[in-house]
Amino acid sequence: MVTCPICGAESPDRYRACGQCGSQLVADRPPEEIRRVATVVTSDWKGSTALGERLDPESLREVQTRYFDAMRAVFEAHGGTIEKIIGDAIVAVFGIPTRREDDALRAVQAAAESQRVLALLNDQLDERWGVRLVTRTGVATGEVIVGEASAGQHVLTGDTMSMATAMEQNAPAQETLLAGSTYRLVSDQVQAESVGPITPKGSHVPVPAYQLESVVSAPPEAPAEGEAAEAGTRICSICGEQNPADFRHCGTCGATLTERLQARESRKTVTIVFADPKPGTSDGKPASPEALGDVMSRYFDAMQAVLARHGATVEKFIGDAVMAVFGLPVRHEDDALRAVRAAADMQRALPELNEAFGREWGLTLGKERWSPAMPAWASGW
Repeated sequence: MVTCPICGAESPDRYRACGQCGSQLVADRPPEEIRRVATVVTSDWKGSTALGERLDPESLREVQTRYFDAMRAVFEAHGGTIEKIIGDAIVAVFGIPTRREDDALRAVQAAAESQRVLALLNDQLDERWGVRLVTRTGVATGEVIVGEASAGQHVLTGDTMSMATAMEQNAPAQETLLAGSTYRLVSDQVQAESVGPITPKGSHVPVPAYQLESVVSAPPEAPAEGEAAEAGTRICSICGEQNPADFRHCGTCGATLTERLQARESRKTVTIVFADPKPGTSDGKPASPEALGDVMSRYFDAMQAVLARHGATVEKFIGDAVMAVFGLPVRHEDDALRAVRAAADMQRALPELNEAFGREWGLTLGKERWSPAMPAWASGW
């Protein structure tokens, strides 16, 4: 045991930081590298400079917000953590702080879904601003070095980070490249085409690369490492270290241990209804903010009532769109049918609403684009 020179608490020899106050236990002890195996996804949005020349600052900011919010939702839904957003690039990591046996597959599934979500988002952006976003995505698996946390984020370095970046930089537009280290782990559950070796910047070793075509299998139910951890331990949210239950700071990196309970993921198949109405005026002129605010507020209230009547949970309002979930928190055998019926009732309710909106504001909502049968994974605590 090592006695802390600051607070006097004792910690096992293997720890470099005091579990009670976070102070370094041995003053002249050099920092130890914290290494973890993880899968890294890097996705970069190309052409933002040209986009900024076409849009006013407010519109550009809204486009960026919609894109980053949508991507964050996708990666986090699959169990990933948004490591950082640098300019127009997103770095997501699977395996830190919580490691799962299927992290590589989760990452590949998230990358594939991000492209599908982007296609839907691009339709919305094209209709409203006449723009479409182009991204390239890379995935790699291997050891990463976990540095000191900054603003709640890890600082990750190592060859795996460079490898993921190299895959992204060489990926075709709207496509995903997998490094050989990732492909080997998921090869029996994806379809991918070899595109030849790629040499990451700063390296002389070429890396096999594969262009993702499809994911042919859903991820297995793999428990998180934190769920299988010994009773009475606390997982560090920064480096993933398992600490004794009475530690207030991580003995490896010194980070504050703020939660005693470990996250437990539950997976359920749900059906999602996503409705995206299109406001427009009879004379083609832009509607006033007052008119839009009143119309959309009344539209949301009406649609929420319709969806609730069929047993849906209205998950969120995204811009002018409504997203509702059937199957959470209560699951029914006919959730998919309920969703379809709800979507049909939403369409039937629209003419009466439009008559009132047109009479009062000279504004109507075009036919909604909706998707009532999107099976998805839902995560919870």
